[in-house]
Amino acid sequence: PDVIITYQENERSIEVPILSIEISKQTPMGQNTFQRFPRAVASAEFDVPFVIIFPEKDWVEREKKENSGWEHASPFVFNSLKKLSELHKVPIFSINWSSSDKKISLKGYKYYDKEFPNMPDSKRKEMKKLFSFINLLIKNTLDGNSAYKLLESKIVKDFIDDMDEKRFSKGGDFLKKIPSKGSGRVIKTKDLKKYIVNTSKLGKFNFKILPDYIRAKDESLIFYSETNNFRADPYAGTMLVYDYSFCRHGKEKKDRHTNLFVHFPKLTFKDIECKY
Repeated sequence: PDVIITYQENERSIEVPILSIEISKQTPMGQNTFQRFPRAVASAEFDVPFVIIFPEKDWVEREKKENSGWEHASPFVFNSLKKLSELHKVPIFSINWSSSDKKISLKGYKYYDKEFPNMPDSKRKEMKKLFSFINLLIKNTLDGNSAYKLLESKIVKDFIDDMDEKRFSKGGDFLKKIPSKGSGRVIKTKDLKKYIVNTSKLGKFNFKILPDYIRAKDESLIFYSETNNFRADPYAGTMLVYDYSFCRHGKEKKDRHTNLFVHFPKLTFKDIECKY
């Protein structure tokens, strides 16, 4: 994470993280924001609150002027953050890096802080709410309470409700479909053997080698990419967004109502082995 706030009870105790913060000024197009999601998951798994600051919209200048326009954050970002918070029972939410409808500086449309020029404007409403949350978090820690107790606070409930509103207002009935037909599909788990044989060079596949908890699920989501280059970004983050948006019902990795598989048809195992 870009910022980690820690707490040390006394000189003999170790410092423990109490908040992780990601700050991204990238345009919220494609999978830019998805790349940060693994850090949110890592924080949640250690019961550490997590906040990501990013522009929910930004203007993109393209070579052809008529193709320039506003890019907006995917509703799946808000959905996966909300589900992550619910399943792990720890505050996890996003903060909007505010933008103007008109270009306001050489840097573009986003509001920047005057004292810290590369940071979001600290005087904007959502940033002030973030500072209030940090103060509440510090008090909660000094009082000896767990991060779970913060979920009862009005300020955290407001942040979560705000994400809830954004995930539907920006995506409509998106929960019933994956982000892109070209990036995944849902199949019956009983058809998984046929899918693997038809889309690989295995020729045959013994379905029974799969663990019982995988074979027991009715459906499987195939995360699919035509990439020629195996790398972590953005695929690690996108897979986790898919996982929490479409597959998970609990915080443990086996707590899935739908299986999650990864398919890179243009890569070989040698392509992956050389990276590790």
